[in-house]
Order: sequence, then structure tokens, then C-alpha cells
Amino acid sequence: MKKLFAILALMIAAQVVAAQGQVAAIDQFEFKIKPEGFSEAWKAVKNGNKFFDTNNPAMFSDALPYYLEAYKYNSANPELNYRIGVCQLSGNDRESALKYLQTAYRHDHTLAPMLPYYLARAEMLNLMFDSAEVHFNEFSKNKALLAKVGTATVRQYKEQCSTGRQLMKNPVDVTITNITSINSEWPDYSPIISADGSMMLFTSRREGSSNNNTDKVDGIYNEDIYISYFKNGQWQAPVNAGKSLNTDAHDATVALSADGLTLLTYTMGDLYISYLKKEGWTKPEKLPSTINSELIENSACFSYDGNTIYFIRGRNQDPAKSNGDIYVSKRTGKTWGRAVKLPPNINTKYDEDGVYMLPDGKTLIFSSKGHNSMGGYDIFKTTLKSDGTWTDPVNLGYPINTPADNVYYVLSADGKTGYYSAERSDSKGYTDIYMVTYNQTQQPVIADKPKDEEPAIVTQMTLVTGSVTDSKGNAIAAEVEIYDNDKNELVYSTSTNSATSRYVVSLPAGPNYGMSIKADGFLFHSENFNLKNDSTFSKKEINVNLQKIEEGSKTVLNNLFFDTDKWDIKPESESELTQIVALLNQNASIKLEISGHTDSSGSKDHNKTLSQKRANSVIEWLAAHGINKSRLTARGAGDSEPAADNATEEGRKINRRVEMKIL
Repeated sequence: MKKLFAILALMIAAQVVAAQGQVAAIDQFEFKIKPEGFSEAWKAVKNGNKFFDTNNPAMFSDALPYYLEAYKYNSANPELNYRIGVCQLSGNDRESALKYLQTAYRHDHTLAPMLPYYLARAEMLNLMFDSAEVHFNEFSKNKALLAKVGTATVRQYKEQCSTGRQLMKNPVDVTITNITSINSEWPDYSPIISADGSMMLFTSRREGSSNNNTDKVDGIYNEDIYISYFKNGQWQAPVNAGKSLNTDAHDATVALSADGLTLLTYTMGDLYISYLKKEGWTKPEKLPSTINSELIENSACFSYDGNTIYFIRGRNQDPAKSNGDIYVSKRTGKTWGRAVKLPPNINTKYDEDGVYMLPDGKTLIFSSKGHNSMGGYDIFKTTLKSDGTWTDPVNLGYPINTPADNVYYVLSADGKTGYYSAERSDSKGYTDIYMVTYNQTQQPVIADKPKDEEPAIVTQMTLVTGSVTDSKGNAIAAEVEIYDNDKNELVYSTSTNSATSRYVVSLPAGPNYGMSIKADGFLFHSENFNLKNDSTFSKKEINVNLQKIEEGSKTVLNNLFFDTDKWDIKPESESELTQIVALLNQNASIKLEISGHTDSSGSKDHNKTLSQKRANSVIEWLAAHGINKSRLTARGAGDSEPAADNATEEGRKINRRVEMKIL
């Protein structure tokens, strides 16, 4: 099961239930207030005690209905209020737990040595940090019990109260919404989204999952993977992902590649990989031993180019106590390299989980019980710097983070909408998936942190989406390649979705990118994206009609560069020219015309001469790289064949081009 939310009742209980033997018994003479109804009420108390007195937090949910039945008879009994409060706290009903524990404490604060501790935890979970610290201090006077609970644990809780106070002074400007259209009364968690925000996969333990098989530990249905699509401004009702991804055992979502074609899943302590084909998702295959180990690997994410995986590896084989750290593995060819643990300023002595890399290639989001958490798992961000080091993690702030667990945070490519798993007051049941809408581009500075430590996430990237068809509008299975023109290096390749003919590419700011879209039997299509390091998020929709390799077909060479009024080909043009060489080598019978074009600036004679020289330069380059000149023709068109209006700078830029045409 997924470590965080799979065993909900046990998880919270493990945090709050300690030294359970320090519980006062319910005295029947003090409990009895009137003859009528006493027999039934006392029978309910004894039935509840059978479960509660086992000291097993997993049994507290069974004790609770009996105690609540007895509560109808005597709501003032402090021991009963105490036990109900502990049961509610172990089940993560923090608001109800606070009410009952406050009643018990108000009646008799010496009733049980653990009462101040449980009350402090309930107050902390309800954002009452001042009174929580008071009761943690009161509990700490009992040195024997403090040692059993853990001096370090109580000290950390008090530090988290201090952090919580500070974070609440400077809340981030967000709106948090329960996505009721996809959540159920059962645990729903671990959302992952496509880069264009059109598809969400998530894990649910709702009725009907795993053929209604239940887990032996907590009695809840096994995990299954579900899919929802964003249409008409909202998330649609989810559907089960089907037998290709789901078995009768636990199957959970982990990560989705930026192009939406590769999926990581989790089962039985290991990570698996699946690919989207026209007929659906392939059967998940186990990742190699450089990533999976004898320990627990339960969370992961891809880098934007799919060649790096960040993942969580536990420190032992117990999923509930694995105390995970973040590791990274890089792929060379088809081989995943040795996993390397991220440095100590990222990994703490506490748990890290829910790791997610933004499509910008440098912003890593993760959850941690360490750093300056305000309790449980908080969500943090860190940035990969140009020297390969990571910035110190920054808390995403309140109300995204609370003293309860907040984890599996993913973000839309534009940084404006997040999704994560949490159990909040408006939860439909157990854990729900929530949407975080950032109301401002820049969030307020938290605790007077400098600008580079703000919780805001500003993605510096361009998201390119579109579809690929032929000249008649029929879908084509095409390859999409991304080159760093400055380095003449292929940095990323993907393909169109075989079912929809669409593609998604994320381009982090910095390089001069060349994009080539190609398919067998068609001319390639190229686009250029010269992205500065200070670029903010942008999104482009580029639908491409590929031209068949036949007489008269032509395409613009958008990654062919010259200096102003020059005809010497610049080095960053090499990746584009190499595409032409490959095309001619693969199609030995075709001949090409290379035509140069200018805008209307300057005289017509000058423009014609310049365009002819640029076309000649391309011919010479191709000839120097093995192409027979008899297959090549150069033509200078000057400004006689404009593709756009010369009255605007954008139009003039389009007109300054080199075209390739099949003769």
C-alpha cells in the first residue's frame, strides 16, 4: 500500500497513542446517573472497553460506536469523554476529538497522565498553537511518560507550534477547493496530472476497487487507479483505469511523464512503468534494481525530458515506518544509473515523501516531516541551481500546509493550480484530493524571507501542445524531437498520442530550442523557441499539417540562422541542416529546391542578392556533408513572395526565411 494514506487509522494512531496503559477506568458507580437506561449504557461501555483496552489503535474505531451510545446516557462523565476523544483522535476526527478531550480536561485534568498530551495534539491539529504548547509543557513534567512518548517528539511538536504560528501570520493567497466530482467517502489520494492539465490519474480505495477485495489490516478496499478528464471547466466523474493497470491487489499512482505517455505505478513496495498505446496502458513492468531495492520505493517523478527519476526510498522494509529519503537516478540510453541520495539540506532525519518535479526542469516539490513543518507532512519546494546544488527548501505556507498531513502535491505547468491529498474539515471521508488556486502571481513573503525564498512557484518554461495531421486532416503517428541548437544536441524526444494524435512538450527556459516533427513518408516540420533564462511561463498551441514527400511539397526551415544582412550560416543551424541530410539520404530519388526570402526592407536588388547567397550557402553546406549538388537547386526570391504582412515587425520576421521544396 502507499505509505502515507493506505493505513489511515493506524498512521494517526501511531502518532498520538502512546503509553496507553495510563488510562483511567470508567467507574460504573460514577457513571450511573439514573436507573433508566443505565443497563444498556453500561453494556455499551463494557463492549467499547473490549476494543479500547487492547491498547491497539486499530481497534479504537470499533470501540467508538459503543462509547458514543453510552455518551447519550451520560455526556458529562470525564473518563468516557476522554476515551471518546482518544478514539476520535486516532481516527483523525480532530474537531470532535478536541471537544471531548476539552470536556474531560475541564472536569478533571488529573484524570489520566496522558490527557494533557492528547489534548495538546488535538489543539495543535485545530491550529490552537498557544494552548497546545501550554499542555505539552504540562505533560513534559511527567518525565517517565515523556520518555515513553519521546522527548524529541514532544520538542518537535512544540517547534511545529511555533512554526505554525509564524506561517499563519502570513497566509498565502490561495483558494483550496474539494474536488467533489472525483472524491468519494473512501480514501482518495496521490493525484498526478498531464502537463497540459487535461487528465488526472489518482488512487482510490472506494467501493468497487480491486473487485471489492479488502485489506486485511484496515478492512478498506484495496487501492485502484482511476482516471478523470478536465472538460467544460471541471473534472469529470472518474472511471477505473481498467485491468491493464489494476489487479485484485493494491495498485497506486506515482508519476506521469510530461507528455502523458509514460506512467509510474506502485505495488508491493516497488515502482513499475507503463506506456500509453492506442489500445490503452501496457501492463506495468518493474523498474530495475538501480531504482527498486529490498527496501520500500513508494513515490517518484520524472524530469521534463524523462531521463531522470527522483524517487523515495525507505530506510527499512516496513512501509509504515520506512522513513524515506529522496534519491535520483539518471538514464543513459535505456539504462537507469545508480541511485544517488539528495544532500542533507533536502533529506532530513524525518520522513520525506510525495516528490514531484515541475516541467520547468528545476523546481522540485516534496513533502517532509522535517525542515520547518507546522506538523505532520508539510509541502516544500527547492530549486536546482546551475551549479548542480539545491536551494534550501521553502515551506509552501498556510493554508496549503496544516498541522495534519499534506502530501502528493502536483502543480500545473503555469504554476497557478495545484492538486494534493489532505484530510480537511470538508473531506467527504478519509483523505480527499483538493485543488489549490493561486489568486496572485506572486505570493506574500513568509516570515520576512528574502525574495528568492518566497513560497511562490514561478515556472520559467514554455509548454507546447498541438496535434499532427496530414494535409487532409487525418491523424498521423509522428515523432517529436527537441534540439538544443547551441549545442547541436538532441535533448528530448517523444511521440504523438496514438489515440488522439496530440503531443505535449515542456521546454525549460534558457536554450535556443529547435523542434522537429516528422513521420515516415512526410517532410519534417520545424519550429524555433529561443527562450531566455528570465522567461516566465507561456503556452503555445501549434497544430501541424505534415506534407507528403511528393513533388511541390515544401516546408520552412525555422532553425536556419544568419546574422543581419549576412549569408554565413550560424553554427546553431546544424541540427536543422542535419535533418535535411537525413531526409535526402533516406529518399535517394528526390531533388530539392532551397529558396531564400527576405522582408521588404532594403532595395529589391539587394534583397534578391542576399536571398540567393543564403540559399547558395545552404547548398554548399549540404554538398560538404555528402549530398550531390545535382540534387540541389538554389533560388533567391528576395521579397517577392511574402508569407506575412511586411507592415509589422512580426510579419517581417516571418518573411525572413529559407524554404525547402521537393522538385
